[in-house]
Amino acid sequence: MEIQHFSWNLDKTTIKGNVWTTDNPPKGVVALVHGFGEHIDRYQHVAEYFNTRDIALIGYDQRGHGKTNGKRGHVHPYEHLLNDVDRLLQETKNRFPGVPIILYGHSWGGNTVSNYILKKEVLPLVGVVLSSPWLRLAFEPPKLQVLLGKLVGKFLPGMTQPNNLDSAELSNDQEVGKAYDTDPLVHGQVSVATFFGAHNGGNWALENASKLTVDTLIMHGTADKITSHEASKEFAQKAGDKATLQLWEGLRHETHNEIKKDEVLKFVADWIVTKLA
Repeated sequence: MEIQHFSWNLDKTTIKGNVWTTDNPPKGVVALVHGFGEHIDRYQHVAEYFNTRDIALIGYDQRGHGKTNGKRGHVHPYEHLLNDVDRLLQETKNRFPGVPIILYGHSWGGNTVSNYILKKEVLPLVGVVLSSPWLRLAFEPPKLQVLLGKLVGKFLPGMTQPNNLDSAELSNDQEVGKAYDTDPLVHGQVSVATFFGAHNGGNWALENASKLTVDTLIMHGTADKITSHEASKEFAQKAGDKATLQLWEGLRHETHNEIKKDEVLKFVADWIVTKLA
């Protein structure tokens, strides 16, 4: 497996990404959009497993994340995120001509991907994976904090504050949380505009899930205290036969980093392979 690097310049932002090519000719390629606060290098082990199944992986550090420049935790307007997915898919088609594409979004990335696939009339995809998507949070933010955030957001949309993520809730494997806390490319900030962009985007995706036109695997751990697995169930129910729901009993937010990650990754790859036939 070989790792290649690329960059794009969009809206005065230099977006940096990775391509993990396969040892054998790829049967498919996963275009991945990562979650909030993290970066694409955290998916190295995912790429390594997909390589064993002849599936390539491509992804980028989102704006204000990882090696991509921009204010940490601030992306505004929300449409920038959708434009970045457009650019990712174009890069994917250029690098892997004729190879089937699966779009994969985790957490905040799942929020973006769900909006993207519901808003685009033509999708160059054979399938989509939504991993612990941020459709709703697993907890209710304090109403006063939400109200103040909306007021402040009108005047200072780029104002950031700590996101208060408990890294212990990422996985039952506590080494995952420890590595997250010491990773210099991880950040813990979120802007008012970015939070409400995702909040509104998640609600919109739930309201419009019945419009889903592409086969989509939705995975969520039932012990996720960050994003709501009940919202994933609701999305799948509204989407009907285009959606496949996989709930992982007792797993937390990052199912691909769980103690049972080998089982999770095999399940995902098996599902992807069925879409490549």
